[in-house]
Amino acid sequence: MKRPFRSLIVTVSLAFGVWTFAVVDLSQVATSFKGGDVLSATTFNELFAAIDANFQAVVAAIEGNETAVEALEGFDAALASSSCPPGQALQAVAPGGTATCVATGGADPAVVPAVSATLGASLVVASGSLVTVPYEAEFFDTAELHDPIGDAPLLIASEAGIYQVSATVTWPNDPDGIRQILVRPPGGFGRLSDTRQAVSGVLSQSLSGLLRLDAGDALEVVAFQTSGADLTLSATSPQQFAMVKVATAP
Repeated sequence: MKRPFRSLIVTVSLAFGVWTFAVVDLSQVATSFKGGDVLSATTFNELFAAIDANFQAVVAAIEGNETAVEALEGFDAALASSSCPPGQALQAVAPGGTATCVATGGADPAVVPAVSATLGASLVVASGSLVTVPYEAEFFDTAELHDPIGDAPLLIASEAGIYQVSATVTWPNDPDGIRQILVRPPGGFGRLSDTRQAVSGVLSQSLSGLLRLDAGDALEVVAFQTSGADLTLSATSPQQFAMVKVATAP
C-alpha cells in the first residue's frame, strides 16, 4: 500500500517540561512511495532539497533550548535500588544525587503479616460461661500482630487486608452438653463460630475463615461449654489461634 509523505515532524523533548516542535515541509514532494520503489534522481533530489530547506528550523529549536539541554546533561539521577530503606519513600534528590527519604507509615512490603499463638498454661472453662482463651505464648509473629499483655491476649491486624483466621480448642473427655468457640472483637459479636455436640473422648474443635480487617482491629477467642461441670483446657493439647494476611483490602 502506498503511503504519502506530507511532512516530517521532529520533536525535541528536553528537561523541565520544555517541548519544541520543528516542522519540515515535504509537501512539494508529491510522489508517494512504497517498499521497493526506485526513485528517480529528480525525485531523490527534490526530497532531500525539501529536508535541507527546513533543516535550520530543527537546529534553531535545539539551540533555543540550550540552557535546558545543559541542565539535563548535568543532572545526576543515578539512584541505587536501596536508596530508601523499607517503609520509606523517595522525597527529593539533591544535585549531587543524594536521596532524601521519608517514612511512609506502612510496613515492609516484603513481610507477610502472620502470627500463631497457643496457651501458656491450662485454662478452666466453667459450664455455661463465656471464657476468653488466653493464647499468650507465640509460635511465631512476623509483624507484631500478637499482644500478649493482660488477661486476654489478642491478635491485632498490623495493616488493612483480608486475613485467614483460624482457632483450635481441644476439650477434655466429657460426653455431656455442647462445645462452642467464637472469634470476635473483644467483647463484641462473633465473626466466626463453631458449635458441636460433645462426644465421648477428647474433642478437638477448630474453625477457620476469611475476615476483612482494618489496621488495629483486634480479635479474641471465646470458649463456651454446657457439660454441667468445669472443663480444663490443657496447655499440652493442641490449642492455637492464628491469622495471616492473604490479600489486600478491596
